Amino acid sequence: MKEEYRSKESGTTFNISMTDVLNPPEADFWGFNFFVQVVSDATKGKNFRAMLKKSIFPDREGARAFVQGDPLIFLKTAYLDHYSNGESPMLWPAIRDGWIVY
Repeated sequence: MKEEYRSKESGTTFNISMTDVLNPPEADFWGFNFFVQVVSDATKGKNFRAMLKKSIFPDREGARAFVQGDPLIFLKTAYLDHYSNGESPMLWPAIRDGWIVY
């Protein structure tokens, strides 16, 4: 998954790409990376991780579909919408029922 997103506050444009994390089969979670890069300055980027419990999301395809919803919306609204001049607020993990973004 790749998409472009514009911050609501600063107007900064970001490229967001998502990849799967290769975790051991016995792990009790699915992992995904969000790599966020400022379009106007390719040297500015940050990697975020989302983890989803396998007990709630039993297959990777279902987890992948879900992570592009609520967890990605959290990343955009809690972090990217408040980005300004290379600075952003401290991002505390969003811990929800069955998933986390940090």
